[in-house]
Amino acid sequence: MQRLFYRLVIGCFFGIVSLPLLADVDALKKLQSPDYVLVIRHAMAPGTGDPEGFELGHCETQRNLSATGRNQSRQFGNRLRAAGVSKAHVYTSEWCRCQETAELLAVGSPQKLKAINSFYSDPDPESKQNYTRGWRQHLQNKPQDHGRIYVTHQVNLTALLGGFARPGEGYLLKIEDNGEIKQVDKIP
Repeated sequence: MQRLFYRLVIGCFFGIVSLPLLADVDALKKLQSPDYVLVIRHAMAPGTGDPEGFELGHCETQRNLSATGRNQSRQFGNRLRAAGVSKAHVYTSEWCRCQETAELLAVGSPQKLKAINSFYSDPDPESKQNYTRGWRQHLQNKPQDHGRIYVTHQVNLTALLGGFARPGEGYLLKIEDNGEIKQVDKIP
């Protein structure tokens, strides 16, 4: 009962009130298995895209998490730990907003992965295919111990799954033995 109350309070705080809140803990428990992956859009970072001339190595030139986004990330980490996920392989885009989201989850040491970098501003149509192909290959290399979490951008999630995730929202995926990627749940 206490968990339900906690999730409803979080849901109301972030304007996310939906029935899947009841299933979040059970769904997230699956991340204890290497067959499951959580892909998350970075938390709230006001605006769209990045300022002209931004640089990946310089956070001050990028669109970054707001206080709400940092809180959102910590709360998602709390939900993961409440589901028994205290350790995961965590991968992040090289953008600062993704790195900060991944760090604030506090369930593993984030590793940068170029394959999940944003291609939002890239005019080359092949970029989308190349990034998505690289990410799919990475997803198919299952670790032996526990699940993985990828923190990326909306364009990458849409290219991989066809769906739209709000800031800080994620999808639980199952990686089948034949390499097929199945969406299991959407985690608000």
